[in-house]
Amino acid sequence: MSYTLLSRRLQTLLGALFLAAGAFTPTIASAQALNTKCPMMTEDDVEEEKAVDFKGNKILMCCGKCEKAWNASTDAGKTYWAKVATELGLLPQLKGKEKELGFEEVQLIEQRFSAVSFKTIITPESPTVEYKGKKYHVFNDKEIEKWNKNPDASYEKAVAAGVIK
Repeated sequence: MSYTLLSRRLQTLLGALFLAAGAFTPTIASAQALNTKCPMMTEDDVEEEKAVDFKGNKILMCCGKCEKAWNASTDAGKTYWAKVATELGLLPQLKGKEKELGFEEVQLIEQRFSAVSFKTIITPESPTVEYKGKKYHVFNDKEIEKWNKNPDASYEKAVAAGVIK
């Protein structure tokens, strides 16, 4: 057998091996897809170093404020945030794991987002403000202060944004 023929066969074999190996790489990478938007402040991009754990699953946050709120929350609060964020398509790494993560046991409340920041997910544990005898959830104490500066305007803005009725 000539050297040229052997060289071509070796190149063909190596090429086939590299193609076969490359065919499996996207599957492995896509199985590990992480969120790119915060599961709390839903419009904010995440930061790689702001990661939390949820029942063995890595979730990225946008900032230290969200990371701190997550870590201070109860398991029920974390599960609530994770369920809502997964339903909104924000946590692809949890898709298909809903049953094992206990999402079916979580009862969602009517209000999903803060009455002040509009795109921040709240939980039943989130702080509340009161307006004309009805309670509305906000994300944190700073938002309570903002609401209380002008409750009438805050209410009207939240209704216009569609986060409360």
